[in-house]
Amino acid sequence: MEFLDLKSKKKEFVTKDGRRFKNLQELSNAIPTMSEQAFHYHKQNNDFYSWVRDVAKDLKLAEQINKVRSQKLMKTRIEARLKLLNAGIGISSMRG
Repeated sequence: MEFLDLKSKKKEFVTKDGRRFKNLQELSNAIPTMSEQAFHYHKQNNDFYSWVRDVAKDLKLAEQINKVRSQKLMKTRIEARLKLLNAGIGISSMRG
């Protein structure tokens, strides 16, 4: 499934400190170890929202994570969405 593994380098999420993530699982795994400064920088610039919406093509998740303010809650939202997607539930709400 393309939204779970985005191969193109152009589609990678690159953080302020140079870390790169190519899929939602990698992003989710990195959120807790990301510096607060980097996390808030990307939140304020809507980078997480834009990447999830435009690259991962998941408008529902993009809207959910756009509302959260903490790294812990963002990871929880991404993990919950990945569970549904891996089970084949919720795909109809993705745009693409």
